[in-house]
Amino acid sequence: MVAESFWYSTEPADAKAVHNTSALIAMASRLHFEATGDASFAGRPEACARLLRKRATTTPAGGYTWNYVDDGWPIDQRAPEDVSHALVTLQFIRFAHARGWWSDADMAKIVKTLRLQMWSGNPARLRGRVDGSSGGESEWSWSRAAVIGYAVHGDAPGGDPVAFELARSLLVSSYMTPYERPLMGATVDSARALAIARLFEHRPSSHDPDSRWLMVAGPDDDALPQVAGGVRFYTVDWGAPAELEIGALTLPARSASEINANFLVDLEGGDERPVVVSLTYAATSAGVVQEWDGAEYHPLAPLPATLDQDGQLRWMRTSFLLDPAIRHDYQEGVVGTNVLLQTTSRIDVNRIEATPWP
Repeated sequence: MVAESFWYSTEPADAKAVHNTSALIAMASRLHFEATGDASFAGRPEACARLLRKRATTTPAGGYTWNYVDDGWPIDQRAPEDVSHALVTLQFIRFAHARGWWSDADMAKIVKTLRLQMWSGNPARLRGRVDGSSGGESEWSWSRAAVIGYAVHGDAPGGDPVAFELARSLLVSSYMTPYERPLMGATVDSARALAIARLFEHRPSSHDPDSRWLMVAGPDDDALPQVAGGVRFYTVDWGAPAELEIGALTLPARSASEINANFLVDLEGGDERPVVVSLTYAATSAGVVQEWDGAEYHPLAPLPATLDQDGQLRWMRTSFLLDPAIRHDYQEGVVGTNVLLQTTSRIDVNRIEATPWP
């Protein structure tokens, strides 16, 4: 019988199924077999993937949860894996799918795990564990590693590109801008370099080469669309574009002149595809982003205050989905369906992005 895990070490006390450890060795072992044909490295990686799948359970949100450690460890001491260690396990799950060990349906559940359980609405602070439970203060540092696990699922069959956008927002918010890495031309360490490599490797076709629509605060950022498709400021609610220094990073931005400042996503008429929207912004207080249905606003997503774990104001990037049930055309006579969105706190916005798919 093929063993279903790799021990944590050669010590008998470590004869337990720690899934992220098994995942690392299993991926290396399988790649060695594929490169050399040495069959002695072939069997156990699939067995590790099967064990993880067997131990994963479905949550009320429709995603998966799994433990940090299973077989060989007392049941009453097992706990859902923290999102930092999950960066490895999630890579292994994507690796396993590519070899037919996990299914497209499994990948769809993993995206729900990323979107509905691990994602907290704060792009710098995920929920601490894969089932959506808290990891306490460690969530700030754990989130920086978790972006790697998100990134590999950006193009997963059965999944959706929201995972890719969440990974981008995690990378910018939890590491790059809070630590004064510029949005372009940044130098990062090995973990963040791996995250960027994974993003390029697993970028979905809907985001090739970037967000479908992008508007940076500046000239003509409020221009009425000439063709359907785009994003823009509704500038009656915003101050003039200016260079804003927040932390040690200076970006062009518009500052909301009211707590209910608006912006728009312009779609083709009748376009019912999912649309993911991202904002790069700064805010000292929390709010929400809302969507107008012609009569009232509906909440879409939180807009957390962009404060780091030390309480310092930073730029962050967050992502959310338009409500597919609304699609109200706010500006009749303007080309396309003009979806109106509103913030509920005074914020500074550097850029608006949106991408429909498929």
